[in-house]
Order: sequence, then structure tokens, then C-alpha cells
Amino acid sequence: MRLARYTSASNGMADQCFVEIPHPIGGIPSEELEAKIKNAFPHILAAMTGWRPRASKTPAAKPSYPADTIKIRGTVSDIQELFFKRSLSTGLPFVPPTRRLVANMLAGTSHAPDEIVWDGIPPRMGIVTVELVAACAVMAGCKPQYMPTLLAIAEAMKEPELGYAHQATTTGTESLLFLISGPMVKEIGIACGTGAAGLCFQANASIGYAIGLISKVIGGSLPPDRDHSTLASPADLLNYVLGENEGELAWASYAVEQGYGKNEDLVTAKVVYQPLDISDHNSTTGKELLKYTAYSINQPYTTCMKHSPVLLGWCPEHADLLVRSGYTKASIRQYLWENARYPVSVYAKAAWDRGICSPNEDFPELRYGSETLVPIVAKPEDIQMIVCGGAGKHSQFWPGPKAMVSKRIGPWR
Repeated sequence: MRLARYTSASNGMADQCFVEIPHPIGGIPSEELEAKIKNAFPHILAAMTGWRPRASKTPAAKPSYPADTIKIRGTVSDIQELFFKRSLSTGLPFVPPTRRLVANMLAGTSHAPDEIVWDGIPPRMGIVTVELVAACAVMAGCKPQYMPTLLAIAEAMKEPELGYAHQATTTGTESLLFLISGPMVKEIGIACGTGAAGLCFQANASIGYAIGLISKVIGGSLPPDRDHSTLASPADLLNYVLGENEGELAWASYAVEQGYGKNEDLVTAKVVYQPLDISDHNSTTGKELLKYTAYSINQPYTTCMKHSPVLLGWCPEHADLLVRSGYTKASIRQYLWENARYPVSVYAKAAWDRGICSPNEDFPELRYGSETLVPIVAKPEDIQMIVCGGAGKHSQFWPGPKAMVSKRIGPWR
């Protein structure tokens, strides 16, 4: 209810009438659900006949620029505590965003500090200006040359198909992954080899942290009132940032495959669940590796044969084995689509009643209780792949419920 009222006010509706139906509402017997519905109707009737708004209008919004300033006398610890109490930080240490440091960060882009990058980041519907991106970048320990990448990321996050509004408030363990492609990888030192998806490289770690601060501070996606992730993950704050290992590419890069130029700087964003380590040290042929991979990534989703991409990050050694065995991206996708399958009987009856599973032209025999094997995604093209990481036979699989969105970094220089 706090999220509902908060989001309503953030969207300009000072007061709304709500009827609360307590959790859980999913995964319960139909008779329990019916009882909750019946219990709600008297409240609905009372609301429709007797409710009156308490507030006539939403308070006027503060100007988005310049950002508020805080004057404080004390230690760095005092600043950390003040920011945390005001929901301006997340509990991790940060660099205090002084006027001087923010001005230095703004030198990394030609765009004016008052330019609005995103008018309404959920759930607070905060205004993301270039200045506030710079402030979060300072807090996270970024360098000024990271600013174009950060601004391109913010631009990608606001695209509806990415599904950020859902990611910011869901009960699921979702986070954000950002793939950097092109000369920018080397220019700003984005790690793409050993440890690329970790936190021991300044560009990767600080950019991921800065985006987390944009989400949590400007967007207000903070638990427990607005971010409702049941368990959550550190990656919800320290987002994944990694480079495509073009020096080890066995195929065309993801960027080129999507129609961008080889020398174009690109950021690709995706909402992901927690990655799965494909640890295969035994396969000596591409067929063996793909068979192992198909079993590793074989998992049902909340919706049967979901129409959204999953991402495979092949380590260079696995990618090399597949190439030497004669596999292309297309043939890898086709094999995994045909072999990474599970019986549709894993879905409970309630899922069928809700229409999560239904017959289609590819699987007309689908019905409740059947053992029909279905693929993890709707079509082979939904299995996207990159080459990343260093030595060792560990690839990673990032499932995710939403689309991948790419933006050029160049316009933000």
C-alpha cells in the first residue's frame, strides 16, 4: 500500500481510493482466493459510496535544476549518516558530491547540466538531469570520461521495452546488466577479460554503482516500501557492467550483429536474473559442450516460452571449442532451442487457468498435465550470446524476462 500511495502521488494524483487485498494472492487454492474477493467487496462498496479525497491537489514539484545543496559541518562519517537518513545513499560508503567534484565530473560531457535525460524515473518519478547523473557518478567513484557511457545507460533504461519500472519494484530478484561494445571499452578501461562481471575494475564497478544510485536515490527504488524484491541481491545496487571481449571474438560482436558499425560505441541494457555458471571442464567437442549447456540452462520461466531474450556469455575457451567444431551463432541457437526443453507439466493448474500455457502453431498439443517438452524461449533468435571473460572454462547464462535495449554512446560525449 505504501508503494501504491507513493507511486500515485509521484504521478500527480495527491489522493486515491484504495481497497487492500492482503498477500498472498498468487499460488493459493481457488477457494482461498474467492474468500479474499468476497471479503473485499464490502470495502469496495464503502469506497464507491462514501470515500472523499482528503487532498485537493499534489504539492508543486521542486525545480529539477539546480539540485538542492546541503551545508554540514562535521566528519565524512557525519555526511555518510546524514545522506543515509535522508535516503540519499544506500548504506555503502560514497564520495561526498561537493560542488567542485560535480563540476569536474560534468567536464566529461558537452551536455549542459540542466538537460533532462529522463523525465520520470520510477517509482518516485524523479527527474534525471545531467547534473544529477554527475552527482551519482561522483558518489560512486567514477572518472569524468565515464559520463557519456553513464548518460547513454540512463537513456537506455527509460525505454519501455526494457521494463525498468517493473525491475525497480518487483518481488523478483532482478538486476540490470550493461554490455559495452566498441572502442570505448579500451578508452575508459572497461574490463572484458578475467573477472569482467565482478567488482575489481574501477570503470565496471563504479559505473555499476553509479547506476544503482540513480535507481535508488533519484528513482526512489528502495526497500521495503518501494523495491519489493523478496530476497534481492547485491547486483540490484552494484549492477553488472562488462565489455564484449572483441579481442577473443569467434563471431561478429553483438553490436555488429545488431546492425551497428564495428567502431561505434554502444551500450546494451538488459534486466536479468542471477547468472548461472556453466562450468564445463570435460567436453572436448562442441557437441558435448552444447549438450552440457542445454541441460545447464534448461529452466522454466513464469511464462511458458517467453518472448524475450536470454543472454549467454561464452568464455573464450568455450567459444573457441565451438568454432573449431564448426558451429556458428545460428547453429548454436538452433541446438539450444531444440534441446534446452522441459516438460510443460511443471506448470501448476493455476498457470494454465491464467493462460500462461496455451496451444500455438508450434505446439498444438499443449494441454494441462501433458509431458510435452517446450523450449526455454519462444524462438532460437531469443538466445543472444557474447564472448567475455578470460582463461578458464566457465561461461555464464543470464536469464531475464524483458528485452535488450541498445543506445549509442557517441551522442553523449
